Amino acid sequence: NIAPKRLISLLCDSYLTLANLSYSIKVVEWEWV
Repeated sequence: NIAPKRLISLLCDSYLTLANLSYSIKVVEWEWV
């Protein structure tokens, strides 16, 4: 049964992408100050 594992990895990927995005935005904000 691969579906749950794939779903979890997909969620993790999207979460990590969001985290990276928000982190990058914070860094940009700090550099613009």
